[in-house]
Amino acid sequence: MERNDTVGLKPPYVIIANHVNNWDPLFLNCYIDEPVCYIAGEPLFRHPLLKHVLNYDT
Repeated sequence: MERNDTVGLKPPYVIIANHVNNWDPLFLNCYIDEPVCYIAGEPLFRHPLLKHVLNYDT
């Protein structure tokens, strides 16, 4: 039997993913019912396409 300390956990909380691939945020959202606020690195906001996808325009 595994111990699961997250049962009954109430927000707010911090989820730290190890980013095995670029799809981690999508998969993470599939298993969490509450809204998720992501933190992204600065280089993502400098990419011409991604800065629009991330809704950040300088």
